[in-house]
Amino acid sequence: MTTVATLQSQDSALRKQYADDPDAVKTAQIHVLLGRVQEAGRTTSGIAEREQLIGIVQYWAPLVEEKTGEKTDVKLAPFD
Repeated sequence: MTTVATLQSQDSALRKQYADDPDAVKTAQIHVLLGRVQEAGRTTSGIAEREQLIGIVQYWAPLVEEKTGEKTDVKLAPFD
């Protein structure tokens, strides 16, 4: 299981790479990150952690849609 801290680290590294060279970031890399975020959302119950996961999705989902022309279907599990 991937922790939110690990996901934040991966997100930060990918954002840096994207800032340095947007063409170097492949949509597959983003899909992997978003899949991990979606998986972590199933077990994360803290509000602050959920907000961090939502922030990652809100940043990357539009970029994937822009690059591919397809909607991403990433959704976090409902919050209890």
